[in-house]
Formats: sequence, C-alpha cells, structure tokens
Amino acid sequence: MYIHNFAREDSKGAFVELSDFSFDIGKILINFVKYDENTHKTEFTIPIYLDFKEYLALVEEVRSGRIYKHIIEEKNKGNMFANINQILSGDSPEKAKTKKYPFEVPNGKAVSKSFSFSVSKKSGYLLKASLGLGREDEKGLIIPDGKIINYIQIPINHKELFGFLRYGEIRIMAYENMKMMHFKDEFNLSNWTWQK
Repeated sequence: MYIHNFAREDSKGAFVELSDFSFDIGKILINFVKYDENTHKTEFTIPIYLDFKEYLALVEEVRSGRIYKHIIEEKNKGNMFANINQILSGDSPEKAKTKKYPFEVPNGKAVSKSFSFSVSKKSGYLLKASLGLGREDEKGLIIPDGKIINYIQIPINHKELFGFLRYGEIRIMAYENMKMMHFKDEFNLSNWTWQK
C-alpha cells in the first residue's frame, strides 16, 4: 500500500513532492526540496505535514476556484507578494535542537515553517514553503519571529496544481478504504445486524 513519494512537480533547481510516509499518523507530507543543479545534491528541504482533514479542505479550496479567485484579486491589485491560504507550522525549541537546518538556530528559539500560495506572473500560482526563526506561544503553536531565512517556490498552473493535489486526495481515500476493509475483516462486520 505504501509507495512513499507518489507525485512530484518540478521547477528550476527545486521540486515539491507528496508522500504517504506519515499516513499512519493521519498526515500527508508535502516535501519541498532545493538542490544544486550541477551536482544534483540536496541543499535543504522544507517538509510540511498536514492533517488529512486540513489537506482535503485545501484540495476543495483549489477545486472550487476560491484560491485562484484570491490570486487574481491580489494580482489585479499589484500585490505580487501576497500569501494566500497560508498554513503555519514549525518545530519547538526542543525539537529544533535535534534537527539540521540551512541556518543557525540560537538556543531557545523555535523554527517556523509556512506553506502558502502566491501570485505568479507567468504560471498563475506559486507554491511556496518558507523557513525562519519562530517562537512558541502560550498554546504551544509555533509562530514566525523575524524574517524568512530560506524559501522554496514552485511555479504551477491551475491544471497542474489540481492534478497534483488530487492525486494526494485519491491516495488518502485509498488508505482510508484500506483501513475500513481491515477493520471490517478483523471484526467481521458483514455478519452484524443493526437493530433499532
């Protein structure tokens, strides 16, 4: 059932891929990768984990055209740097101590991650992931604390974007169906009778 990386969109020196690596904890991985075009060695990655519900809601926002509508509105205003549908996440100070980043993280600081759509002059969308220093608020959420230090962006048109995200939706549905079939077989639900 698991094939890990199953969809990918490429750009110059970068790509974004979907992975089922974290399906067992109810999350899909959107992995942004920056690499050296000469050596093809990875320079850094920005992994974005979304809950299934959050991801499926995102697919619906794209399917309905609502995100594209916002993109066009911002483009018409001349706001080429607007972040549409921004999703924030990150690593706590404790987690940040155990990970490697393409920049130095001072002791006690968290690392903020964000995933968003931005305006593209040519392709329609920019899929964008960014990294920077962050801080942990009273609810334990990681919020940005300063400027973006590293980012990766992938130009993509509406058809490519929807196909990319839709593939993830199909994989999630297949995984959930597999779980239900396993549950049905384990508890022999086919022999159950429902009574009022």
